[in-house]
Amino acid sequence: SIRSHTPLPSEHLFCGVGILFEKNFKGQFVVKHILPGSAADRDGRILKGDVVVSLGTQPTAGIGLEELQKRVRGGEGTNCNFVFQRESLQALQPSVVEAVLTR
Repeated sequence: SIRSHTPLPSEHLFCGVGILFEKNFKGQFVVKHILPGSAADRDGRILKGDVVVSLGTQPTAGIGLEELQKRVRGGEGTNCNFVFQRESLQALQPSVVEAVLTR
């Protein structure tokens, strides 16, 4: 017999933007990997190594991974506003990258 999978109501209520984060030695969240085909991948501005400075109007300094995940996840079709900081060997100051990603 063929079984069909009926998704549980909670399976599709929340989604992310396709970024895997890790904490660096300064306690900052750094982009570790961008999932192919994800919102972050399609946007094209976010790079591995970028540091998340804020989500929306809230800074990410001092928060834990669970809180970061809670802020990034949201209803499908909703926006998540990121501000990233990118270090550069050529520039004296890090550059700022702003991205609005649709979940």
